[in-house]
Amino acid sequence: MARLLGNLWHWHRAKPPLVRLLHYALAVVLLGPPAGYLISIPFDTSCATGVERRGGDSECTGVTDGSYPFFDELEPVSDRIKDENDRVEDGDTAYATIALMIPLPHENNDVEKERALREVQGAYLAQWRANHVEKDSLPIRLVLANPGHDNERGKEVADQLGDMASGGERLRGVFGFNRSVNSTLDTITYLTQTKGIPVVGGPITSEAIDPGKLPGLAKVIPPDRDQAEALTRYLDVTPQETFLVEDIKSDDLYAKSVREAFRAETTESKGAKTPYAPEQFDSSNVLPNDFKQMVNNLCDSQATTVYFSGRVPELAQFIKALGNRGCTHHHYTVVTLSGGSLLALDPVLRSSWQGFKRGAGIDVKYATVTHEDAWTTNAPPSTGGSAEDFHALSDFINDPKEHEKVGDMGRTDLADGHTITTHDAALTMIEGIRNRQVAGDRIPDLADVREAWRRLHGDSKVRGASGWICLDNDGNAYNKAVAIVRLDPDPPHITFEKLAWPTGEPPTDECKAQVD
Repeated sequence: MARLLGNLWHWHRAKPPLVRLLHYALAVVLLGPPAGYLISIPFDTSCATGVERRGGDSECTGVTDGSYPFFDELEPVSDRIKDENDRVEDGDTAYATIALMIPLPHENNDVEKERALREVQGAYLAQWRANHVEKDSLPIRLVLANPGHDNERGKEVADQLGDMASGGERLRGVFGFNRSVNSTLDTITYLTQTKGIPVVGGPITSEAIDPGKLPGLAKVIPPDRDQAEALTRYLDVTPQETFLVEDIKSDDLYAKSVREAFRAETTESKGAKTPYAPEQFDSSNVLPNDFKQMVNNLCDSQATTVYFSGRVPELAQFIKALGNRGCTHHHYTVVTLSGGSLLALDPVLRSSWQGFKRGAGIDVKYATVTHEDAWTTNAPPSTGGSAEDFHALSDFINDPKEHEKVGDMGRTDLADGHTITTHDAALTMIEGIRNRQVAGDRIPDLADVREAWRRLHGDSKVRGASGWICLDNDGNAYNKAVAIVRLDPDPPHITFEKLAWPTGEPPTDECKAQVD
């Protein structure tokens, strides 16, 4: 009987908070309150071990070993992470723990859920690869850290991670982060400067999140300025042919970084530009009048290429307005940077594919970290990355035998680059930890891992699925490959066009920035 009650209690605790509240209510209905007593049911803020609802929040934030899936679609890959962690913990060898820190949404935001699912899959595949393919080294345990919407609980969750770093779980690094906003900068600053925990950024590109000013941080993808330079070289467009649509919201680090990068490429004294403030817009599908007026101004200009410095929801609205332009005889190419990787997931844009179907005179292109065809088509260069490095990841998804080994992870897709980018961030974190391991089973100290970023170049470069990751002395990726991709509407998909390079050429085998 005791075992049965214990099992029922654990089953109850694993359920979402609303379900647990219904359990309490049902118990009162079935059993009834003791005579003469008023039952007061306390609100249970616990979601699972290490995960809770903080300060009246409606979402669960915290750290889990895979035991708690934050939303239904995440359950298959969460189960795989839990299985792998159990296997690592039951082994005879000391292990190190790494944490993927990204918002894991609980509400009905399909775009954010899809992105989070693919990023968690990338982290799990890096863990599985480390423990089963490159298994003659330190075993890796993976945990998922949810800081909440826009990292609102970043500090509290970072405190949890700090306790794990000093305790028996031996946390040695945090990786991920997928939005260049002030709260991300604050959380990374707190982790690296206050807690002393090494961090590897995933798809964060803003120069404001600067490893040179945040010792302990490494970034594995090119910053916005590098992406903009590579994109402009590929487009071969003059400033007089450009039209810059820019987000002037000052507190969005990504929008500000892209705006500055695009201004440098379009030279605002020659190219036309027009600002907008995204807080003016609501979340409906109604086209904002501002974008309609921008399109009218565009039609009156000599521009052929529109540089868009803003977030995907507004970009989707702008493309929709452009599809309804009066000057249908003009052809336009709309371009942006790696934030555009969410375009194919955005429901507003999916509802308006007809606005830029082939023949409608609109191309939508963006520079991004990578694409599944980047290293397997179009005769890729002999340096900077390889098909072999890409297949080290992609075979887990595309090869049935390899896929069976890693297990069910839910639906997968490599085209938008989110799985690949997070895999490479995790791979960089793992190699940094393993490269600092000394003889025996001793786990490297946090300070040892922080020092590793200065050594990941040359022969020690990280052979990522997105291309070589060669860090300079500050921890920035040097001359990292940039993929130029195009949105095609028939059927809706992302098409790879060409690899481009911030310096204009692929890196040499030495793959090292010219820094002291």
